[in-house]
Amino acid sequence: MVKFCPDCGKELREVKVPSYAWVRCFECAAECGTVYIQVVDVRNTYPLVATFPKIPQLLNELPMEKIEKAASLINRIDYKTVSVVEFENELLST
Repeated sequence: MVKFCPDCGKELREVKVPSYAWVRCFECAAECGTVYIQVVDVRNTYPLVATFPKIPQLLNELPMEKIEKAASLINRIDYKTVSVVEFENELLST
């Protein structure tokens, strides 16, 4: 499914990250350069959430244990609302 940047409307490209992270990463190739993550679990696929530009790189570099711990901190509020603040804090605390 094609996704578009909420900021500028350009098509987003997917950034490859490990599947055990439970997130998909997208970045805008246009001028805005915003990076988004989308939390995906067994039951739901949540909307795009803007994140720090360094997150996809960290997901590819950090050990699996650190990523799994960060993923466990994702707060699923309801079927279409998710908070990734603690997830980001855990990844950025390295």
